[in-house]
Amino acid sequence: MNALDRLNEYFERLERRLRLGQLSRGAALLGAAALALTLVLVVVLNWRAFSPASVTGARIVLFAALALIAVFAVVLPLRRLNRIGAARRAEQAFPEFEQRLLTVAERSRHAPADPFLELVADEALRVTQTAEPGRIVTRGRIAGLLSAAGAALITLIWLGVAGPGYLGYGT
Repeated sequence: MNALDRLNEYFERLERRLRLGQLSRGAALLGAAALALTLVLVVVLNWRAFSPASVTGARIVLFAALALIAVFAVVLPLRRLNRIGAARRAEQAFPEFEQRLLTVAERSRHAPADPFLELVADEALRVTQTAEPGRIVTRGRIAGLLSAAGAALITLIWLGVAGPGYLGYGT
């Protein structure tokens, strides 16, 4: 296996880790937004005496807001995440790459048969020994974001099942 193939494996691990980080961030944002919007809308609905029109309007607002958050916090960032973007993130986190990773990502796209790529890839591989993708998006960050999403979901379920007063009814 040549240096370019091994560097491509590094790119795959890097992109996978960045995707996981973005998914966990999106899940936390969605969970927090769902909880906050639900609480605000329930208070508004209580003020409006849970009229059928206000309940329908609140549902539309809630689902539209969550759909927008899903698009802007999950879908679009994941679509924008490509090899060049991943290389930029790695270059920011590990300046010792000295733009080699970005060079390989850009040049392999336009001139994959360029012999210069193999030399640059070999130099970049030396840095990958210490530049693990797990140092860019740590396990702790992923676990924290997923825990926040889970806590928001559990709180929403609790509010719906056993919430106090009108909060339970409205949820």
